[in-house]
Amino acid sequence: MIKAIAIDDEPPALKVIETYCEAAEGIILQRTFTRPSEAERYISKYPVDLIFLDINMPQHNGFELLDIIDGEKFIVVVVTAHLNHSIKAIK
Repeated sequence: MIKAIAIDDEPPALKVIETYCEAAEGIILQRTFTRPSEAERYISKYPVDLIFLDINMPQHNGFELLDIIDGEKFIVVVVTAHLNHSIKAIK
């Protein structure tokens, strides 16, 4: 099973991710977060395989959060409505 979390400052977006994860076999969405700092603390204590990550958020944007948590340790699915963020995520 893939252990996942979702980080997005918009609760409706988190609900969409929850719905898709419930329908997907093999993914357990452990928690959702609207504040990147709370997700950062969670990640430091609990193992995570997959992160659904919004980029445009207050506090830290998603790219800043990836630098803080060493985003290379996880599979990251970028969740964004902004084309310029999605292009940067592919690089």
